[in-house]
Amino acid sequence: MSLKDYSKEELQSTSLVDLAALLLIDEKNGLKFTELYDKIAELKGLSEEAKAEKVGQFYTDLNMDGNFITKGSNVWALKRFNREWKNKEVEEAIVE
Repeated sequence: MSLKDYSKEELQSTSLVDLAALLLIDEKNGLKFTELYDKIAELKGLSEEAKAEKVGQFYTDLNMDGNFITKGSNVWALKRFNREWKNKEVEEAIVE
């Protein structure tokens, strides 16, 4: 399912982590954390104050959720689209 399939009401009731997953489905190579969070905040219509209040919990949730990986330089992606990237990283580490 894509973000385009969601109504404004559905977006409001969708969790930040679920919105992150939907955004990253479209961006298979990942997004920088700040870009990802800004897009989510825009979709949710969060004020600057609300963004500041929620950013820490959102970062923690991304780290705790097993569906996300960081690709370095604070770029986040969905694990399911990055198996090839992970395998290449492991192979390079073995060669070294």
